[in-house]
Amino acid sequence: MKVQRSLNRLYKVDLKPVAPECLMGNIEEPAWLWHGRLGHVNFGALKMVGEKELAGGVPRISYPK
Repeated sequence: MKVQRSLNRLYKVDLKPVAPECLMGNIEEPAWLWHGRLGHVNFGALKMVGEKELAGGVPRISYPK
């Protein structure tokens, strides 16, 4: 974002609200499901957790497409 600075050294940004949109309402792939459940951990770490059984119940996953 690039805006002009005012004379009193402030930046004024005019934001317009938009309608909310759900980008991932239905998670069917286990990798994305566990990614969200574990606080959005990266997929490399998530794969390691499943392979080394570092957390109970987390399945072995592959990287999402």
